[in-house]
Amino acid sequence: DGDWAAPMISNPRCADAAGCGPWERPLMRNPDFKGQWSAPLVDNPLYKGEWAPRRINNPGYFEDRDLYKLSKIDAVGFELWTMQSGITFDNIYLGRSSSNAAALIADNVWKPKHDVELAISEALRPKSPPAPKPGFADVLRMFKDRIDEILYSISTFYGVLQSEGVVSALRQERAGAFGLLMVTMALGWLGWNASIILGFMYRLVVAAPAPPPAAVTAASADNKTASPDSGAKADRKASKSD
Repeated sequence: DGDWAAPMISNPRCADAAGCGPWERPLMRNPDFKGQWSAPLVDNPLYKGEWAPRRINNPGYFEDRDLYKLSKIDAVGFELWTMQSGITFDNIYLGRSSSNAAALIADNVWKPKHDVELAISEALRPKSPPAPKPGFADVLRMFKDRIDEILYSISTFYGVLQSEGVVSALRQERAGAFGLLMVTMALGWLGWNASIILGFMYRLVVAAPAPPPAAVTAASADNKTASPDSGAKADRKASKSD
C-alpha cells in the first residue's frame, strides 16, 4: 500500500480563524529596497552612433528609364525544380497570338516531327510473339478448373450453411452466389412440379365433361313432354314404312 502516512484530522478552529492553513514564512518590509537591480550605464565618449557598412561610389551604376523596351532575345531559359530527369523542351514560340502559334508550330513544325518520331519508336519497339492457340488439352484443363471451382464453391457454401446458417452462407462472395443459384433452381423446380400437379387436378375436378343426357324416344310411354305434333309425325313414319 506504500509508505505509511499519519492520517489528517481537520481542525475545527481553522474554520473561522484567519491565516489558518500551511505555514509560510512571514515577510517584513525592507526600508532600503530601491527596486530591481540593473547594471549602471555610463557615457561612452567615443560612441558615434549605430554601425552601418560604408557606402562607396559605383562607377558602373546607371538608371534605366525604358525597362519596357526589350532588346533582341537570343535564348530562353527554364529554371525547374524536379526529381525526374530527361525533361526536354523544344518548339518554343514567343509571340502575342495563339492562332499564329498553332499554325506555325503545331501544324508545320511539331506534327511532322512527332509523326516521324512515333513511326521510329513503333519500328524499334520489340514485337511480342503471337499467342499460341489453345489446344484440346488446354480446353479440357480449363473446363476441369471451372468444374473444380464450382464444386469447391458448393462445398464451401454447404460447410458454412451447416456451421453458421443460411445468412452467413449467402454472404460468401462466390459460394453465396452458387448457393443462391441452387436455391433459385430448387424453387423453380418445385414451382414447375406444383404447376403440373395443380393443372392435372384442375382437369380432373373442375373441367370434367358433363355426362350425356338420357335418350328419349318419340314413342316412349313415359314421355310427358311430347309436343302436339308427335302423333302426326308417328303417322307419317308409319305410312312410309308401308
